Amino acid sequence: MARADPIPTTPPKPDPAAFVETGVKRVEDAMRMQSELSGVLQEFNSEWFGRARSKMELYFELMARLAAARSVPDAIAASQDWISQRMEMFADGGQRLVSDCQKIMEASTRLVSNSSTDASTDDQVQNLRKILR
Repeated sequence: MARADPIPTTPPKPDPAAFVETGVKRVEDAMRMQSELSGVLQEFNSEWFGRARSKMELYFELMARLAAARSVPDAIAASQDWISQRMEMFADGGQRLVSDCQKIMEASTRLVSNSSTDASTDDQVQNLRKILR
């Protein structure tokens, strides 16, 4: 049997300018997305610090009411009010935490999936804002 000669192939010549341009665009996209995600995380951080401040104010209010209590029933009523408000804050905080984590995961997933597509950076930023709002 006769062997067929292999077909000579020449590798494609790389285009350094296109390679650099693609790399620069990817870095710019990543920096823009990181900046956007950082802004969202700062917003979450601010909200959680506000929640911590509310908790401290609630504790101070309890201490003032206990100090002003003139009887055991007054102290018990102050404690019950505090417990009920604290439980509401706890439930709200749990829901907020789950919601925030879900938003971050959705945004991260979106960023990863968009990084492999040809969507423009502005479209990716807009999608991220829609998810996180």
